[in-house]
Amino acid sequence: MFRFIILSVLIASAVAVCPDVTTKPDFDLGQYVGDWYEIQRIDTVFQSDSFCVRARYEALNEPGTFSIFNSATKPDGEFITITGTGYQTNTSAPASLTIQFPGQPMGSYLVLDTDYTTYTTVYSCDVILGITVEQGWLLSRTKTLSEDVIKMAMENFVKFGVDTNQFNQYYQGDDCNYDFPEASIKK
Repeated sequence: MFRFIILSVLIASAVAVCPDVTTKPDFDLGQYVGDWYEIQRIDTVFQSDSFCVRARYEALNEPGTFSIFNSATKPDGEFITITGTGYQTNTSAPASLTIQFPGQPMGSYLVLDTDYTTYTTVYSCDVILGITVEQGWLLSRTKTLSEDVIKMAMENFVKFGVDTNQFNQYYQGDDCNYDFPEASIKK
């Protein structure tokens, strides 16, 4: 039985792949930092039922590093936040970022494209035990985007073979709370 399980994992690993993507070649972290509101995402376990999601990135003193403050609301009204750090680790691919949250392994944060003032498209993909685990986000500087901008931005995923049917749109509204009360930070 154990051999069967190992063989199954090996076979699944052979067919599970991540698309080969390229990131924004002229990426400027200084223009990228600031507030980004989540418009669409590929659902993940850690975000499965959250809405009113905002990411705030702030430059740190060490070049190529930035702080991450993510906030969201759960269906029961609970306000949740998490803090982390991001790193530019590859100067030849400045939009291939690495992020770290407390108690979690480092992850990739690949900026496929951004115009810095309207939208950004971000992707991450790993093969874990033969399973492709994709994460993707369409973020905006404002709480909404026009359908034309959404369509144009989503083409950044399509051109690399990412199935955009995996993406769902989530609520952003005037009643969303984006403040970061220290007492509610979850680690």
